[in-house]
Amino acid sequence: MGNILRTPPGRWALDPARRWWTVPLVAGVVLALALNPFDGAISAWARSVKLGGDIKREFEAQQQFGQLVSIVLVGAALWLLDKSRRERLWDLALSAGVANLLANVVKVLVGRPRPNLNDPAVFLGPFGQYPVPTDSGPMLRYAWELAPGVSYALGSMPSRHAVSAAATATFLALVYPRISPLCWTLVIFVCIARVALGAHFPTDVVAGALLGHLSARWVTDRSLGVQLVNAIARKSAGSTRGASAG
Repeated sequence: MGNILRTPPGRWALDPARRWWTVPLVAGVVLALALNPFDGAISAWARSVKLGGDIKREFEAQQQFGQLVSIVLVGAALWLLDKSRRERLWDLALSAGVANLLANVVKVLVGRPRPNLNDPAVFLGPFGQYPVPTDSGPMLRYAWELAPGVSYALGSMPSRHAVSAAATATFLALVYPRISPLCWTLVIFVCIARVALGAHFPTDVVAGALLGHLSARWVTDRSLGVQLVNAIARKSAGSTRGASAG
């Protein structure tokens, strides 16, 4: 391993200017490749386990970390408890927005059927068709079609829940480093829940967590949300002054 890191590609990947994305990307790809041969078996086993009672309710509740209500609650807590960082909420909002937009684009580009369709090796891409079950029988559909049920059935990768959870956790971990372990524990819980509830294959949640982390890291490190809002405010103020002068 040490020899690999000392090679030109290894030194390039570990350069401080880019390792924020190269290290997670390599780790995520390696993990996904290791899990891929077992995707179907793990998913089938997870779906065969009948969750019930409090366990199922906890999975269903905790998987919502990073979803809209969760983000609103996180934002409200930050607003109330940390006045000095209130403007960073724009970074949280932009991180969530960018991460979910990218997730939707990748879902269409990948076109992977959900676990309940039992085709873990199928990746349709944007132009492949798949016989999606309907009340009137299977119908050939593309992953980009917005017909009821189609975008869900063919949108397994990446997991949008994992994307949102990782984006939220990344923002919180960068702004409040001391709670980083808690944030990433919640992300892991979300990933496990999505597989346990039969919504995704293991590689779907790995891809989602990686996408959410990288997009939120890009936004938060540069405080792009704050920059965007300030730029809009300056432009608006300039327009108001110009209208007054006229």
